[in-house]
Amino acid sequence: MSTEQGVSAENSSVPGGLRRTLFVSLGLHLLLLALALSGWQFHRQKPRPQVYQVNLLHKPVMRPQAGRPDAPTKPQKPAAKPAAPARPPQSAKPKAPPKPAEPKAKVPPPAKQPPQPVPPKPAAKPAPKPEPKAAPKAEPKPVVPPKPAPVTKAKEVAKPNIDQQYSQTQDAIAEMRRRQQNAATQESSSRQRIEELKRQLAEQAQRPLPTTAGVTAPVGQVGGSGDQIGVDMRAWIEEKLASNWILPDAYRDRGLRAEMRLRFSPQGALLSFNLIRSSGNAFFDDSVQRAVALLQQEGLPTPPERVLELTIAFDPEEML
Repeated sequence: MSTEQGVSAENSSVPGGLRRTLFVSLGLHLLLLALALSGWQFHRQKPRPQVYQVNLLHKPVMRPQAGRPDAPTKPQKPAAKPAAPARPPQSAKPKAPPKPAEPKAKVPPPAKQPPQPVPPKPAAKPAPKPEPKAAPKAEPKPVVPPKPAPVTKAKEVAKPNIDQQYSQTQDAIAEMRRRQQNAATQESSSRQRIEELKRQLAEQAQRPLPTTAGVTAPVGQVGGSGDQIGVDMRAWIEEKLASNWILPDAYRDRGLRAEMRLRFSPQGALLSFNLIRSSGNAFFDDSVQRAVALLQQEGLPTPPERVLELTIAFDPEEML
């Protein structure tokens, strides 16, 4: 009897343990499913490197020294002019005594001569008058009767085609109206662009300029190891293009990006620039090319002393 009760007790304890294990497993699965549906992601945020504003007043160089590109510009003191040497005092020279005036000898006036008598002129003889010649008589010319003018027949004037003239007039009026509509559309588009540019310029004028009052590092590049005072050439070019780039706010959050290939001469002139990667938007690409064209007009303030080729990525999120 006792043996049967022990066996039955063991059989009754087994289903309870399985039931508990199933509940725990189900709870873990539900927890994992909830985490997956809620979108929790365990990741570590990488610290972003500090960005330094490039001061365009500094000259770009190829081998910048260690320093800061946003260091303030120190005003150059004017060089002191060398003092002029003092002139030695000049000794006064004694003046020579004036020479006595020599007496002038008086010249006697010339003696007057008596006037001589003028001989009278001989009277001129009158010239003989020529005898008048008789004028020859003119012979009368024969009268020629005028020739009658040839009679020309009047050309037949072609009758105008009224229907053709009316059709041509209607076509000319339609063409004139079409041109007026195109001109009005272009004028409206130009006005909108001008207003957008004015608004952007006003916003840029109101933005506070980055202060560099507390910067004590020399002018250079962070991590630079060269021997030239100035900012990195590529960083200066990117900052200059960013200042030349005018892009409306509506195009800044579309994820557009373009790449340009620039080629500079050893003297600092921009020889050529090509769009090697288009953004897919014609207005965006045109704004990029206008920014590069402004740099081509100015050139680099410091020659790179060799042919320099750069690929610049125009991304509004990084440059503007």
